[in-house]
Amino acid sequence: MSRFVKLSEEVVASIISNLSRDEKSLSNLCLVGNRIVLAIARSYLCKEANVHVNFDDQSDPYSLSVFVTDELHARSVVSVKFIFSGIFDNEKSNTSVLQKSLQKLTSLKHAHLSFFRMREKSRDSNAPILLEILLQSLPNLTSIYVEGYDPARNLTTPIKLHQLKALVVRYSNPILSHIWTSAPGLEVIEMLGGSSSGYYVTIDAENLYTGYTGSMVGTKYVFEDSGTLVKTGYFDHLKRLYVGSDLSGNLHDDVEAIIHFFRRFPNSLPFLEELVLFFHFSVEDYTTILRAVAGPQLKRLRLGLSPFLTQIADRNSIFHYSSPQWDKCTSLKELWLPIAGPESLKEIGLLQPAMNILTHLYFEHPFRDRDEFVKNQEELVKLLSSCAPLLEIVSWDNGDVFGIIREDSEVKLVSKQTYVKPKWQRFASSVKWWDS
Repeated sequence: MSRFVKLSEEVVASIISNLSRDEKSLSNLCLVGNRIVLAIARSYLCKEANVHVNFDDQSDPYSLSVFVTDELHARSVVSVKFIFSGIFDNEKSNTSVLQKSLQKLTSLKHAHLSFFRMREKSRDSNAPILLEILLQSLPNLTSIYVEGYDPARNLTTPIKLHQLKALVVRYSNPILSHIWTSAPGLEVIEMLGGSSSGYYVTIDAENLYTGYTGSMVGTKYVFEDSGTLVKTGYFDHLKRLYVGSDLSGNLHDDVEAIIHFFRRFPNSLPFLEELVLFFHFSVEDYTTILRAVAGPQLKRLRLGLSPFLTQIADRNSIFHYSSPQWDKCTSLKELWLPIAGPESLKEIGLLQPAMNILTHLYFEHPFRDRDEFVKNQEELVKLLSSCAPLLEIVSWDNGDVFGIIREDSEVKLVSKQTYVKPKWQRFASSVKWWDS
């Protein structure tokens, strides 16, 4: 090791670069006690960071300006979670210092922007809002997660986000949706609305939530100018669309916007692989959406039904209304159905040929006669597996999960397993998009 530390900085850097994926070796190098080796090795280890920006305390030791003092470290960071707090006043706050600090994060690709402890004032109508400053200072971002943001007003100038591939927005003012029309290459869109203040109280003991408290998700704003977006190919690259709310009411505008879009522009999402819509639709609207997205590219699907459809026969009618669409779903791997289970295998037969390659089948929890239903679950799983030759898992939202073990294509065993909500059905399940 003594010979190694005597090598030139360029040679040391070259050697360590070959160990960039070996965390154990990099950690050991950080213990060598050499300043140059430590700086280079640490840059490969410290690719993720949390940064607190407090606009009320310019001397905050965790401020961004202090964080980027080590420029080698700053250049190595790929992902940062920014937690903003205090009051941002676009007339008084020192935005130039903020911009210069952000611009030192030259390798930053993924940003989680948490605003739920921050409030924004806009005295100067010509000055940019905070999100505008952040996006303009970080032009190389490929994914953004924005939560709890309630801007004082809309953008002052359009922002071009040509490199942005993934966008996640949670509990934020829906006027933000106007921003994303400037990101023509999006592959992931995830939006969640609902009881924001209630959510943050559960994770913040100090109860400092000052962000957006409305209930709208914002689909109305994303899709209201959808004609122009479709014509310009805005949705041509989209692979995952997740939209939901943890509220059951006050969602009319969001739901109507979604239905109107799919009714007006069927087949406008040519590469969509995953669709998760945590809303309640009528059987007719369910069929409309399925008709619009059904195709060989679709791999995972979850659509909800109205809770007012309480009769089993009414909920199972989705099989009959939508049966022509399932023929197009030749690549469907995982499917969540808004029913407790089929009334007969004849109904499941209407899903062919989608069932031929299905590996995971999910159902909602049974509304009534649960005890009687549970008694027959294992038998139902065996029957389902006879219709789906590649089926591995059948589960219900109430936590019952069954694994299917085959031998020479024959079902030999059905075993009960521990329930874990599938990753693709979880919000922001791809926060670390660079790992997927």
